[in-house]
Amino acid sequence: EMCIRDSLNSLSKKEGNGKVLPKSAQSLVDKGEEEKAVDLLIAEKRYKEALDLCERKNISIGKELIDRILYLSSAKQSESLVMQVAKLCKRQGFYDTAFQMYTQLNKKEKAMKCLIKQGNIGLVISYATSVKDQRVYCLAADYLQDSSNSKADISVLTTIVDFYKKAKNFEGLASFYENQAQNEINEYRDYEKASAAMTEALRAIRKVPDSHLLKQLEYKAKLISDFAKAQHMSSENPKEMLATYDSIIESTDAEMAVRVGDVIAQAIEYYCNVRNYRKAYKYLQKMISMRIKVSSYLDQSTVDSLYTVLGLNKDTTIEPGNDNGIDDAVY
Repeated sequence: EMCIRDSLNSLSKKEGNGKVLPKSAQSLVDKGEEEKAVDLLIAEKRYKEALDLCERKNISIGKELIDRILYLSSAKQSESLVMQVAKLCKRQGFYDTAFQMYTQLNKKEKAMKCLIKQGNIGLVISYATSVKDQRVYCLAADYLQDSSNSKADISVLTTIVDFYKKAKNFEGLASFYENQAQNEINEYRDYEKASAAMTEALRAIRKVPDSHLLKQLEYKAKLISDFAKAQHMSSENPKEMLATYDSIIESTDAEMAVRVGDVIAQAIEYYCNVRNYRKAYKYLQKMISMRIKVSSYLDQSTVDSLYTVLGLNKDTTIEPGNDNGIDDAVY
């Protein structure tokens, strides 16, 4: 069997024109021999057609094929071909090769996107630091923020802040701090740290002229701060504490800032501690009426004890103005 190059030479002698190649390549494709068709196209320096065929037929663009194309192509063809090869490599999952080619072309953002696809945090940080490009800083910071591996790494969190600042992307920085605040609430119920994060978010967003996010962040920061402060008032000023809790519970869109279940649970625990079980029960009923999952905020033992002390079963409800026979001694 003749090699592909010999086949090409034979056909060229017979037909004597450049149109034979596409027909010959198509003939191989029709026979299911796509890789041979690619070799044939490369042999006649039809590199773009070879790459198009690889893309269309999902033919793996291996290192040997890449080297052949780049070695054989002229300087004039080189940049566009390198770009096409890089795109195909990325599409086929050869991210490291694509990164090297985009770097060769000085396509910094595209190179960074390849590193992000690889998922190597160290390389992402190193590349962003070395190229000193604002858009690359943003891509890196966005990726690091979304990466689950970076959640507990203080050095990575510090790098995120640094990258957003170097990029002068203060909306991105504000969003980062807002997400950190939400994480403190969802994971640790730490409203003090959440409040500190929201203070930083506000500091960042105020550097953005006429930002549409400012009022929303101010509202969120206030609710979180109010709740964080109120949690320390149970001994010195319980009346103000409870008024704050009620204000937050009734606030529009309170859930965008705090977990309302946390607020109601704090009120229930306070009233249980001062043996005002009727009030505690009313807050429990409020939690249920708001379709908040009680078990996510209160221990079952607390709930059971409350019902036992009041002599109620779990189907009992208290209507306004009706004590339902609850003994005055327990509230």
